[in-house]
Amino acid sequence: MSDSPYQPALEGHRFNVYRPDGLTLAAAGYGVVSGPELLGQAAPAQRELLSSLDLATRTEAYASFLADCFAVPPPESDFRRMLVFNGMVPREVQQAVPTLGSDGLDEVWAKVPRLLVSWGDEERHTRFEMSHRVIDLNPAARMSIYEGAAHAPFHERPERFNRELAAFAKG
Repeated sequence: MSDSPYQPALEGHRFNVYRPDGLTLAAAGYGVVSGPELLGQAAPAQRELLSSLDLATRTEAYASFLADCFAVPPPESDFRRMLVFNGMVPREVQQAVPTLGSDGLDEVWAKVPRLLVSWGDEERHTRFEMSHRVIDLNPAARMSIYEGAAHAPFHERPERFNRELAAFAKG
C-alpha cells in the first residue's frame, strides 16, 4: 500500500473495465456535463482559458486550475510535475469537455453495483450537490467526505484515500 499519490494502492490488481463491479469517483467532473449549477466557483472562469490558443494564457489557466485543486498547496516540486502532465492534455480535449453530453449518465450511475464518491469539503471545481446527485441516483453508493481537502483528496489525504480505495476494491 502506498502513502504517495504517485504509487497506486492497487498495483497488481486486475479489473474488468467492460463490466465493473464497482466504481470510485474523486471529485468527478459530472457537473461539466450536467450543467453549470453543479460547477464550483473556480470552474467557470477557467473553462475557456484552459483551451486558449495563446500558450501563455493556457499555462496560467492550468496553474490557476491546479492551485484551486488544493486546500493546502502541495510541495513546489509536486506542483511543477502536476503542471507538466496537466499541460500535456491536448487543447482539443479541453475544448471538447464543455460540449460533452450527459445522455445516459444518470442510468450509468444508477446501475453500478457499488460506488464510492470521494469529495473534499473545500472543493472549488465542483459543488457538493454534484457528488450528492450521484449518491441519490444509486442506493448502493457511499460518499466519503474529506475535511480540509479540495479537488484532490487522493493527494491531500493519500493514506486515507488509499486505505478506503483498497477496502472498496476488496468489496
